[in-house]
Amino acid sequence: MDTLLSLAFDNISSTNLSKIRKGLRQIEGILAQICLSAPSIPPNTSFSKRRNSLVPPASSSPPSTTKTLADLPSDPAFLTFFHLQDTFSHNLSSRLITTLERLLGHPSNTSTNALILSILTLLHGILLLHPPSRSLFSNVSSMNLLLDLLEPRSSPSVQSATLLVLSTALLSNPANARVFDMQTDGLVTVASLYKAKATDVFVRSKIEEFLVVYLMPESGGCATATTTSQSEPNTAVRGSPMKGITVERRASTITGDGDVSAVGDSSLWEDRRKVAVTRTGVEKKRLLARHLGNFNVDEVLDGVGKASCIVDPVG
Repeated sequence: MDTLLSLAFDNISSTNLSKIRKGLRQIEGILAQICLSAPSIPPNTSFSKRRNSLVPPASSSPPSTTKTLADLPSDPAFLTFFHLQDTFSHNLSSRLITTLERLLGHPSNTSTNALILSILTLLHGILLLHPPSRSLFSNVSSMNLLLDLLEPRSSPSVQSATLLVLSTALLSNPANARVFDMQTDGLVTVASLYKAKATDVFVRSKIEEFLVVYLMPESGGCATATTTSQSEPNTAVRGSPMKGITVERRASTITGDGDVSAVGDSSLWEDRRKVAVTRTGVEKKRLLARHLGNFNVDEVLDGVGKASCIVDPVG
């Protein structure tokens, strides 16, 4: 699998759009092998027939089936993939973020938009399969990359796909949430897009789903914080899915209305480890209300029971 990933990386690192497209398809093929079960071969099929017919007729081959979440932890292909994602040299998310940044420098046209949409779709799936890669978005430049794609000039399909990636990046990750709502214009960007009259109806519904994820409480009595990566952009996080550590909320850090004091940082230091400041759903709702203007937060979320498109199978 490492060889296949290396070949795909060579292609998506190219300046040629055709090679980038080829590399993205190679990555799609790798993920398909991980997430899909191979078509079953009828027991009465002889070995010679199977060997001579590399591509059986579509009418005679049963369709591939999706593996269940229970199958993945014991699946050798998934375990190999997961461990490779823990390494810098084979981390897919970091390579896709770099390619996405490079594509944003190209003129906006149908071909470029199709590649951007493909990258966002892959990122969404990879962040679900490998939660540690979400920490790449604790980097301000990576988060701003997503926010740039939410600008009005982007197509509705790109905006919708970006919101899915953003939702997954913030899922169970307070550090990323603080980069989104403290260190960047994340709340302003999302609220402005929601309020704009020209915003597509489908995109507006995706914003509502995103807000459900964003407003999830991050702590109970104590602030559950997640260790953040201090590595450079494009550096993968090692280990199994990230595990939280619990620290007491420091009253001096957060004001009564849920604002973090002007210390210029979205984290605390506990036992020489950098941990994210966490917020409750009420605190985040107050912040969001400031940017929604005449839109009531509860009315915006009315009818959105949950963002059914967002699941966290591994983390």
